[in-house]
Amino acid sequence: MKAIVILIMVILFLINSCSNQVICSTPYILGDGECCLDSDSDGKCDTKIAGTEDRENNRDIEEGQDIKQSEIKKPKEILIPETKSVKEVVNDAGDDLYIGPLDSNVVIISYGDYEDKFSQRFNNEVLPKIIERYGDKILYIYKDFPNYEHRLAFRAAEAANCAKDQGKFLEYHNILFNNINHLLNEDLINYAKELNLDVNEFRGCLNFGKYAEDIKQDIDNGNSIGITTTPTVFINGLKIFGFREFDVYRVIIDNFLRFELPGDVIYERALVASSSGKVYLIHKDKSALDETILESPYTNKVDLAEGRFSLEILDKTVEKTKFFDEAKFDAEIKIKRYGELIKEVYKVKLKELEKEEKYEGGVVTDVYINGRSKFGTKQLPRVLAYMSLWGKADVYDRNNDLILNNADFNFIITQGMRENGLIFGDTDKTDTEAYLFIFGIFSKDGTAFPNEDGFLYASWENLYYSIG
Repeated sequence: MKAIVILIMVILFLINSCSNQVICSTPYILGDGECCLDSDSDGKCDTKIAGTEDRENNRDIEEGQDIKQSEIKKPKEILIPETKSVKEVVNDAGDDLYIGPLDSNVVIISYGDYEDKFSQRFNNEVLPKIIERYGDKILYIYKDFPNYEHRLAFRAAEAANCAKDQGKFLEYHNILFNNINHLLNEDLINYAKELNLDVNEFRGCLNFGKYAEDIKQDIDNGNSIGITTTPTVFINGLKIFGFREFDVYRVIIDNFLRFELPGDVIYERALVASSSGKVYLIHKDKSALDETILESPYTNKVDLAEGRFSLEILDKTVEKTKFFDEAKFDAEIKIKRYGELIKEVYKVKLKELEKEEKYEGGVVTDVYINGRSKFGTKQLPRVLAYMSLWGKADVYDRNNDLILNNADFNFIITQGMRENGLIFGDTDKTDTEAYLFIFGIFSKDGTAFPNEDGFLYASWENLYYSIG
């Protein structure tokens, strides 16, 4: 009886194997029942694409996690690059373009990942609005940048390119972004059937790895221009990191197309910025540059903590005294004490912009901060602020309980004036820093911030930002 059971199991196994036969061609090998990439011919499935480390989008810092300097990857300064000519951009894009005319004045290139929810949101939420507003005035190009941790993303990218052979790239591309959690080999074949593709041709293209080298070339190109997250979007060479709302793209594209904006807008500028990593807390003490001032927020008494922020602003002036600025801002700071577990958490959310005329609508770009300015203090070196935001914020604790309501706060992005948290008395034009200040003992009404200093002052020296 036992022999009969074993024989039946063997027969079932053979039947199953024959009915699901998978044939792989170089540079692919069979692994776990599916074809997988073996780019170095070592007989093992690749698990990592070199040079694509640390591409999590807006990753939060876990409690108790140590932040090492070697883990913080950012260019020293990210400003507006000189935009390329449209012809150069199209040449760089190769044969990946699929929406819009080649003679467009604006070329948009996005690097995405079919398993990434932020790439999905750009494709499904932002791109349709761009196409609706600008139509044939722009050329849109998609390039592949699969994250090595997304084990199905590379294969999905190959499938989309195989669909392009049969004139259905855009349709297949959208199906993938509508199904980012269903990208197994069987799923990819089923999507081809949905689009009435020649399945044998599609399967042959996929198993042969026809587009593997093209995708690796996209990845290499992305790495060479400093892409670390998806989506990353270029508008005529201007780089936008991570997922951003449509209004950020609208302002930039409008400027390139020189649209006649309603209300005779005389100035409009957008900025996006974010950071996730170490943050310096600056405490009340003697002023670093004037020790005769005994109580100051501009000191060299600092602590290292963990924190993140996310910022989107629109600096918009219609007339000299009419401002229609917009902003989104939130931050979270986690404070440790001498290697212990996290003791304090502060969550900051922008409530409203300061609309008084002296704050120019709440958002100001390209202003010098110094002792002779309403935006600064004599206790800091004269420094260019790429952006200064004034407003009211609510502050919550780790349990999301409100601990400070309608607090005055200022957030700025400046040239460098601190190094490892310390003011060095001069400015570094090759560096970029961000500062969050929530007024407490220095506020007009005397309301103290609920910590030992009576205010919250934090500085990020590692950030990504783009301004257009």
